Formats: sequence, C-alpha cells, structure tokens
Amino acid sequence: MVFHIIYLMWVLAFLPECRCLCSKPELMNVSPKGSSLGLGHTFKTFPTQSVLVCMDLCISYPMCRSVDLNREKSVCRLQVKSSVTDPDLLVATPNTIHMDKEDFPKILLDNACQTLSCDNMTMCKGNTGCIPVLDGRSCGSPPSVSNAAASPAGPFPVGHTHNYTCHVGYDSLHEPYTTCQENGKWTDVVFLCQRTSPKYTLLGCFEDSHYYVLESGPHSLLINGQRQCASHCDTLGSYRYFGLQVGSQCFCGNIMRNNPRELPATECNQPCNGNSGEECGGSWRMLIFSS
Repeated sequence: MVFHIIYLMWVLAFLPECRCLCSKPELMNVSPKGSSLGLGHTFKTFPTQSVLVCMDLCISYPMCRSVDLNREKSVCRLQVKSSVTDPDLLVATPNTIHMDKEDFPKILLDNACQTLSCDNMTMCKGNTGCIPVLDGRSCGSPPSVSNAAASPAGPFPVGHTHNYTCHVGYDSLHEPYTTCQENGKWTDVVFLCQRTSPKYTLLGCFEDSHYYVLESGPHSLLINGQRQCASHCDTLGSYRYFGLQVGSQCFCGNIMRNNPRELPATECNQPCNGNSGEECGGSWRMLIFSS
C-alpha cells in the first residue's frame, strides 16, 4: 500500500494534467502495478501515457467501468467490467496499471457528467451534454474457437461481451472473453480449448517376465507415455489396463497374469521414449495403470 501511495504521488507531481489535483491532494486506489483485466473486456483504446487522461476518458464514457494503462506502450484501454464487481478477472500483466471507476479521485468525478445520467451508447461532453457516439455501431459474429460452442450470429452492440465455452472433453486456456469494440471489431481472442488430459489410476510397479503380466504386447512406441500407451490400447480393443516398460514398450490387458510381485516405485523410473517428463517402467519392470 505504501508503494501505491508513493507511486501515485510521483504521478501527480510530474504529469502536467495533475495541476487541478495538486491543489486538492487525494489518493487513487489502483491495483498493484502489473495487473489488468486482460484484452477481453475492452470497448475502446486511446493513445496516452497519462494516468489522468486515461481516467478522464473513462469518466466521459458511461459504459466504462475501469481502465488499464500501459504507459510503456502508451495505450489506455477502457473496459466494460471492473475488478470491484468481478475481482476474479484481474490478471498479472507486465507494465500495466488497473484502475476501477469506483476508486477514481472524487475531484475527477465531481463534474457535469456525473449529473447528466448519459446512457451507455453516448459520450458525455460536459456542458454540451450526452453525444450518441456509439449508436448504430456493432460487430458481426464473435470469432470462432476450435472445440468451443459455436459463436452466436451477430450483429452485437458495442460493449457486448461474448463468453466462450469449451466442448465436453476439453479444458479452457486463457481468458474466455471477447468484447465488441467501437471500431466494429472484436477484441483479440487468446482463448483456447485443449483436450482434457485423461485421468489414469496408477496400480504400481510390478516385476515382469517372458510370460508378460499383460497379454497384449510388447508394442514399441517411438513416443511413449500414459496418454500414448492408453490411446494405442484403445485402437486395439477395449482393455482395463495398460503398462509401460523399459522406456519404449506399451502393454495392454484385461487381467494381471502370473500374480506379479509389486516392487518399489524407484525400480520403474526409466524415462519414456521421446517423453522424458514421464516414467516408463524399467528392465522387466512394468508400471501398470487402470484406464
């Protein structure tokens, strides 16, 4: 908190736009330097390095709930969401400061725009009134994302946020949002749907022999591992178990034959072929999973 106060005092002391604030020193509540709402909630961007200009722009747009300012890139993003009402949206972002409209200095909020009650499609021009700058502007259908539910048909008004949902069997990566901007384009989509990693139950490390504990195999795989061996067994039939041995070998089976002796896990720690992040048994040592 002390760092925030020192940083904001520095901003107010050196920005020319701060003269009116310097006569009435007030503190702004900002997120730690290096935070933002990401890209998915922006409806308009402006080129500026000024904290005060960025906040003033947000005040003039009733749709704006917060700002993200990257002073290094001179980009001010006006957002349709705030971290006050949606704290889970705040993410770590280098060289960026996030500020919610609820926490702007009162001196900035004490202007004509606060009494005009302009609607979201307008821009407040102070004594001039509410100017309908966003009326009639829209975006088409949101960009499609592979393995996600189909995007709805447009058009959508400026400020509309689309929330992506992955198909069953896929996990979401990155922020699942895109917002219609005032230029008629959706914000860049960084969202991905990645196939859910199968969950296998490790039964243990077992001693093997020429009679083999599992009936199908060995199958030599150039790239071996839990997912690779399980997928290979699926192509051969319906099996309850799969086993990894001596780095490259994959076995499949419905019963564990020959009453194998269980061994310490340390005897099944040979790296998998082409997949050194996983262990694939050892010499006559089979790591067995139920699938």
